Amino acid sequence: MDYRPAEFVRFVLPDEAVEDVIDEAKAETWTKEREHALLVVRDANGEEQFAMVRGGKDGILLERAEDGSISVPVENELFLLHRLAWHVHPVPTGPSDHDFATLDALAQESSMLFEIGGPREGTLFSRKSGRKT
Repeated sequence: MDYRPAEFVRFVLPDEAVEDVIDEAKAETWTKEREHALLVVRDANGEEQFAMVRGGKDGILLERAEDGSISVPVENELFLLHRLAWHVHPVPTGPSDHDFATLDALAQESSMLFEIGGPREGTLFSRKSGRKT
């Protein structure tokens, strides 16, 4: 399995069209063969920003600190991960156990999954929707 640590791609501005950002992430996932995600992160001042990151072909590794917090390196600074807005799979597989574990780690109820070849509107998955067995 190809899981890699989150690598910062760019900040996404609040006024960017969501569909355009999703299409960009899908294109990057396809051409680079690496999952992409949109994260809501907080800087040292607590200000929230949207950060696009990429990982490996099978997933994005997020490092947890001893206190349970998850930080993401962004331009030589650590940003606190607040929420997984959505991510892209290179093929339709549905949410993985790794995806559910990320929601658990963030105490986040749900997130969106977009898959190349899957429904254009994406799939909402939640901690309560169950795990693949």
